[in-house]
Amino acid sequence: MQREKGQAIEQAAVGVMVEAKEQARWRCHTVLKKYREGETEPYEIREIEGNALVSAGITAMWTLIIGGGGVDAFNNANSTLEVYVTDAYVAGVLDGASPETISGGKKWKAVWAGALGDGPWSKWKVTNGTIDMNEKTEALGTKSGGTWTLEVSITLS
Repeated sequence: MQREKGQAIEQAAVGVMVEAKEQARWRCHTVLKKYREGETEPYEIREIEGNALVSAGITAMWTLIIGGGGVDAFNNANSTLEVYVTDAYVAGVLDGASPETISGGKKWKAVWAGALGDGPWSKWKVTNGTIDMNEKTEALGTKSGGTWTLEVSITLS
């Protein structure tokens, strides 16, 4: 004689109060392209997601949003992309149209050509010269001549 044993549990739940949440989403997408001297096609392309907002950058953005003073905008005249090389930040040459408007955000593009920025790249940031908006720490390789470009797209949704 075989016996089968089983257990069933019935549960019902009724939700009376459902809390709606609205969340803003900060997204940062970075593209690094590495070119050898005299070549027009990159020998390496890296795409990186994410970065950290910097507290001072958050405060600066809110100050600019409400029209407050004392903060330089993160525009073409003031902002730049910088990479950390060995023991100091090195600003790239910002593309003439940077930052350009993209859907839901902005995109900065800078170039480090020749010896500019040579050495190990370990982090990068968008800055207005006095306040850092964001920063990402990640080893990107060691530049030795050639041209490296960095595109940082930041969107809010």
